[in-house]
Amino acid sequence: MHKKLLRSTIWIFFIGAFLILSSFIGCGHRSPIPLGLSINLSGYSGTPAEDIEAGARLGVNEINEAGGINGRPLELLVEDEKGYLRLTKG
Repeated sequence: MHKKLLRSTIWIFFIGAFLILSSFIGCGHRSPIPLGLSINLSGYSGTPAEDIEAGARLGVNEINEAGGINGRPLELLVEDEKGYLRLTKG
């Protein structure tokens, strides 16, 4: 009976140790978090959109200088929609 209890305890210990150590795998990986901004930069109302883009870049830079989100930096991806309405395929 004691051998069975000891064996179960050892297995529980190793499974717990494995789960704890596996949670640290990838912690050093600092891939950026993509943040999309689709905005009308060159079409109608392009000038105010430049201010919006500048504000978004300022916010992203401030967050990244403070250490990012959970240690991961943000990456701002800007797309000029050129004032056209796009229909999505559904």
